[in-house]
Amino acid sequence: MDIDKIAEALSKITAVYRNEFDLQKAVGEVLAKFGQVQREVSRPCAAGAHFGRDRFDFFVDGELVVEVKIDGSLSALTRQIVRYLAHTDVKGVIVITSKSSHLGLLRDINGKPVRVAHLVVGAL
Repeated sequence: MDIDKIAEALSKITAVYRNEFDLQKAVGEVLAKFGQVQREVSRPCAAGAHFGRDRFDFFVDGELVVEVKIDGSLSALTRQIVRYLAHTDVKGVIVITSKSSHLGLLRDINGKPVRVAHLVVGAL
């Protein structure tokens, strides 16, 4: 699975969205071109992470998490991505966001790739 190719395709989303749900609909349509897509996948947190559950917005081919974030701090997002990458079957994460501060995410966390698909148009 080519994480860079998927992130590039996601960054080209130009649909107008009013909230995270509308954006997720457009994201799902793009991801369907790259593999089997599961939505709202809930899992117990991986060993060593906090107690509770993780919820992946999208899980592609059982290995790539795609997270839609239109708000929140970089530090909170980073903690969330670290938790997601603690799952042994998660091979990488793509974050789709309209926040320029999220561009500060590292491209590699714990040896796994992280990409940001930054949307600069379409948000209301």
